[in-house]
Amino acid sequence: MAKKNVVGISAGEQYVDPTMPGVALILGNETYKLCFTFGALATAEAELRKAGRIVNMLHSFDFRNMGASDIAPLVYAGLLHYHPQMSMEKVESLVNIRNLGDILGALILAYEQAVGEPKKNAQSGPGALEES
Repeated sequence: MAKKNVVGISAGEQYVDPTMPGVALILGNETYKLCFTFGALATAEAELRKAGRIVNMLHSFDFRNMGASDIAPLVYAGLLHYHPQMSMEKVESLVNIRNLGDILGALILAYEQAVGEPKKNAQSGPGALEES
């Protein structure tokens, strides 16, 4: 019998919340599900840094200034929630010029889903107060 940790998941297993939004992305002959979570972004950043690649996942969401070196790490981070066994090497082998348009569209949709809808009458900026 597998040993359970505090949250009831067997040691070595990862919990995938099926209620998280996701965007279908076809890479190669497979359909994957992109979903950005803070945990996946942090995991991807840490794993890439261990491999000697310095990335800032939050800066990678600047789609106006995105470079080629930002795309595969973002795809990798977006796949980790629903595909925790995905590797950066596998992602890099699947990203190419022919599917770049589909990838960019899926990244933008997944980002929009992750940040959700803005609150009505919300003020922007740190420490913004709601009007009473």
